[in-house]
Amino acid sequence: MKKNIGIILIVFVVLLLVVISGILMVGCEPEVYYCGCPYCDSQNPTCVAECKFNSTFECICPNCHKPIDVVPTDDIDVITKLYNVDKSQTHVNINVERPEVVGLSDYTFQQVINKEISDSIVPYQNEIAVLAEGFAVEADDMISTKTYKYNVTYEKHRLDDYLSVVVKHSIHTGNASETIDDPDKTDGLRSSEWLDTYVINVRTNEKATLADICSFSNWEEAIVSEINEQADDEDIEIILGNGLEKLSANQKFYIDSEKEKLIIYFEPGSIAKYSAGELLFEMPFKYINGEFYLNIE
Repeated sequence: MKKNIGIILIVFVVLLLVVISGILMVGCEPEVYYCGCPYCDSQNPTCVAECKFNSTFECICPNCHKPIDVVPTDDIDVITKLYNVDKSQTHVNINVERPEVVGLSDYTFQQVINKEISDSIVPYQNEIAVLAEGFAVEADDMISTKTYKYNVTYEKHRLDDYLSVVVKHSIHTGNASETIDDPDKTDGLRSSEWLDTYVINVRTNEKATLADICSFSNWEEAIVSEINEQADDEDIEIILGNGLEKLSANQKFYIDSEKEKLIIYFEPGSIAKYSAGELLFEMPFKYINGEFYLNIE
């Protein structure tokens, strides 16, 4: 009897081990997972769940508390997702080059930033796509109808650890009068153009702020002063003649990799009359080893 109980216990233990092993291996993809932590690598982890990180990308696995210095690779890039709609019968034209960041070491952050970019584009393209009904009135050889155009292009700038993605939106709406001789004529066309900017530190896998890239304590004061000075030189009336006093919490900016300059951007109507259009201000700061410094002559 005792012998049978012993056999049963052995069989039970074996089955339990098989079940536990099966649970641990579910979803494990060691061939696509790389920790980079010396201790974890020496233990040869077989599952993503065996290696964990906190919000500052420090390994918090047992016996390992050393920060992991992720070295950006040449695989980091921006690819284009195309979306086009051209319906001549309803005068709707949509041409979207949606940027998508690839190759970041933190895939979760990569998904977050790409969703942010997508969410700034998709609602416009969807809305304009369904506005296609419009109206059409025929008079002899002329047809008047509604025109909708939405175009998106982008630029990418890579300077050291910083990747800047600058997305340009352009929406045109108005009446189009078509004749056999002049099929592209538009009357009363209204337009709206603006930029969305995304600056990413590819080493830390975080969105960079102005405070991150400006090394001096009075960086905001210096930027505001420079903007007011440039606007005055260009006869641009800022904030109804009172001048700019501070930057918004979500101030748009990017780093021009060719010029190695910090560019501050304002949408039409945000700090000046709408007729002034988009405003870009190039800061005269020195860029040295990943940071901007005051340019003292």
